Amino acid sequence: MECNFECVSQLSAVKMFSKTERSSAIIWLWLVAGFSYFLRMLGPALGFALASFCLNMYISPTLTPTIDKQDPRWLGAWWIGWILLGVLLMVFGSVLGLFPKVLPKAAARKAAASERAKFQKLNDVNKQQEAEPELPASLSGSVLRTGEKVFFWFHLNEAYIAWF
Repeated sequence: MECNFECVSQLSAVKMFSKTERSSAIIWLWLVAGFSYFLRMLGPALGFALASFCLNMYISPTLTPTIDKQDPRWLGAWWIGWILLGVLLMVFGSVLGLFPKVLPKAAARKAAASERAKFQKLNDVNKQQEAEPELPASLSGSVLRTGEKVFFWFHLNEAYIAWF
């Protein structure tokens, strides 16, 4: 998993800085890479700190243990860490759930692009209709419909696609 993340992080950094000045891009690349590696080291450190905190409590926090923490029979409350992490993930997940599905500017760009594509498609259809002669009456109707069905069947059939 780490190798996969490493490839993605390096390629994203190259893509991110491909349109900036060379001198400032190198500085920003080092800063982003340094911050990325810092966050990668912070995760395990926080995990060990949480485990240490949870294991210092007795397995049942409501009971007073008769043994101390150095006794080999001591059992820490390992399960509290899972509860804390679950609550933390639910809080962050609910905050992320409040974001819109599509940002307003992106929706406007997508609508404009679809309008342009629709207009282009209408122009292409008009040009094609002007260029193509009409089919004779003997070829119109059921023969063309059957040909269309066979064409779509071949292109939707996974076994046929596997041969290519």
